[in-house]
Amino acid sequence: MKPILIAVLIAGLIAPTFAVSQVEEPSIPKTESTPEAETSYALFTEAVVLQQQRRFAEAAEMLERIIERNEGDDEIVQDALNHLVYNHLDWNNGTADEVASRALRRYPELKADTYMIPESVNALYDRLRMLLFGSLTIRNPEGCDVFLDGEKVGQTPYFQPYIEVGEYELRVTRERKHDYLQALKIEPDGDHNFEEVPLPALKDLRYWATRIGLGSVAAGTIALLSSGSSNAPDEVDPLPGPPGLPE
Repeated sequence: MKPILIAVLIAGLIAPTFAVSQVEEPSIPKTESTPEAETSYALFTEAVVLQQQRRFAEAAEMLERIIERNEGDDEIVQDALNHLVYNHLDWNNGTADEVASRALRRYPELKADTYMIPESVNALYDRLRMLLFGSLTIRNPEGCDVFLDGEKVGQTPYFQPYIEVGEYELRVTRERKHDYLQALKIEPDGDHNFEEVPLPALKDLRYWATRIGLGSVAAGTIALLSSGSSNAPDEVDPLPGPPGLPE
């Protein structure tokens, strides 16, 4: 967690009844002080105090603004999401599961710092992860590309513990091999394990030319044998002569 956010959350925890204007601002290192950081700091300060004052809707609005303003900074966004989930749990309005699910779909391994946020947030994450995700393992053959719904997700040996529950098209490819295709249904907390997927070798041109040649000879032989014992060719009507010249 960034020092800026730690300082903000500590300020909120030690001064739960103060108004926003009464919270003493923690010092921010000048090397980290940017206009964007200052804005996020101010919003975080306000959100923490609003939650402590049990003004949960307003705190949630502030935290959503932090997330929107910092889309390029995963660390700030994750801190804001953790605090947003905590806010909704504290609010106890039945929306914590929905907010936590949204956070986990974005960051499946999300974990709150229990120094600042109660363990109940991580307990909620653990429960929802079992409902939202299953795992996929493909061990062999090694060096194959793995695709889910046409999007490359990795290479074998492949392991992904958090794939969202749902139906996918699994494709495994390797050069000079036939693709492996299968409909895949990810179940909640399911472990989908492929020790090895079959990838038959593609046949080269020489192989197919040989096969086609042998087949043609065999077909010709069968046709000859089935035509009877006579070696005489069938009679063919003569071609008509040229047309007569005009007198």
